[in-house]
Amino acid sequence: MNTKRMIPPARAARLQQLLSSRSKKTKVSISVSADLLAAADELAGKSRRSELFERSVRSLLRRVVRRARHERELALLNKHADSLNAAAVETLEFQSDLDDDE
Repeated sequence: MNTKRMIPPARAARLQQLLSSRSKKTKVSISVSADLLAAADELAGKSRRSELFERSVRSLLRRVVRRARHERELALLNKHADSLNAAAVETLEFQSDLDDDE
């Protein structure tokens, strides 16, 4: 599974929507390595195993959504970098002129 690839905005929004809603629990069957299961049981105990896995998956999905948002914002900044930089230079020049008057 590649969680580093760019996620389309609509998909990230859907993930965010799903993460912010709470629904009733559903039984699932997954396969994990024996070592991972033993480590999870060591940390959370067998009775809280499901909670640990749910929290872990939620955490991963939140990071994926946050990364997608960051990548979209970075792309927008890069797209408008020239005009933003020109405005910043103009502002700095104006401030410099004010300092020279003193």
